[in-house]
Amino acid sequence: MPDNLRICVFAFGAVLILVALLGGNFKLFGAEVASTVSNPILRFLALALGALLIALAIQGYHFSEASAPPPLSSPSNESKSPEKSSSSPDSNKQDPRNSGRPQQSADHQQPSLSPRVPESVSPRELSGSITLSKREGALGVCVRINGFPNGLPSSHAPVFHAWMPGSAVDIPMIIGDDETCKNGYTLQSAAPAISQGGTMRIYENSQPLDWVNVGSFTVAGSQGCLDVGRVESFTINWMKSGNREKASTSGIPVNGDYGWVCKV
Repeated sequence: MPDNLRICVFAFGAVLILVALLGGNFKLFGAEVASTVSNPILRFLALALGALLIALAIQGYHFSEASAPPPLSSPSNESKSPEKSSSSPDSNKQDPRNSGRPQQSADHQQPSLSPRVPESVSPRELSGSITLSKREGALGVCVRINGFPNGLPSSHAPVFHAWMPGSAVDIPMIIGDDETCKNGYTLQSAAPAISQGGTMRIYENSQPLDWVNVGSFTVAGSQGCLDVGRVESFTINWMKSGNREKASTSGIPVNGDYGWVCKV
């Protein structure tokens, strides 16, 4: 029942009850009932009808509340429902299709990739270490270049310029495969027995680029070398003794102004 109709029914029932109780001759909100009802039957009927109308109005009010549709859920409540469902016990169940696969943890770290080797090489900017040795009369060389743990790019190759009295010989270098020069460059073929040192040059596609900077390489001695020296401007700086002497007075054939020598 509409609210307006329910109010009217309630008011009319109240008026009838007043007529039944007072018999008329009263004013209510500007409305006046002037005539007097003296017949007790009519007054009883007015009382019964008024009570019935009031009961209908009250019953209609409760019925309208009971039959009212439930309030619509707000979008915010609907947006939260997936979050609640994700925390339900069923969400922790594993997909049976993935039951045989190993599960990776969230903090699983991917293996780190090896640093990329630059394609261009500037010989004068290279640095590293060189180890000289004398085994069975042959000069041994092991060179490790910083920043190139697996060797220079395939288009580049170091060549050792081995000194001899009055001449020199170029010997290609390869990555060593034994413990004496692991991950370092060693001579591809044996140096002449008379050679006790030399210097190094970088080639690109079989074409010479430039000599390396001798001062950027630390030098050390191994088996057969009593001392090792760095040659700079035809002057030998011996590592162990700390002495400096001219190459011409050392007795070691030096045919270049920069390089490394081994004293046997």
